[in-house]
Amino acid sequence: MYELVHIVGGVVYLVFGGLGSFYALKTLAILHRSPELLKTQQRLWLPILISTLFFAVSGSLHLADHTLYPDPLTDLLYEITSFIGVSVFTVGVLRYSRLQREYYALKQDGLKQIHIEEQLQVETQ
Repeated sequence: MYELVHIVGGVVYLVFGGLGSFYALKTLAILHRSPELLKTQQRLWLPILISTLFFAVSGSLHLADHTLYPDPLTDLLYEITSFIGVSVFTVGVLRYSRLQREYYALKQDGLKQIHIEEQLQVETQ
């Protein structure tokens, strides 16, 4: 029963990593058509691609460790790739958060400027 849980966990990592990598690559390919979007979005999608690739590798290693090749080194490699995957994914989330904060601040500044201009127009009339 315990081995079945590990196998399911490995399959989940493998599927998540495979689908995530596929869609991250697809998104980056689409972004290459628009250089102005690529500059900002690449900083978000590249860490997602790298982390999902590490998740796929860690899932493969986890499956291998619990089905084909049980070895402490395989388990250690699984732990290392999982850690790297989570770390790189966290970098992507932090970059996204910073980009959203910068966008929100820029939007608020623009709205304040519009409000000031509207007030000046009302006062001059």
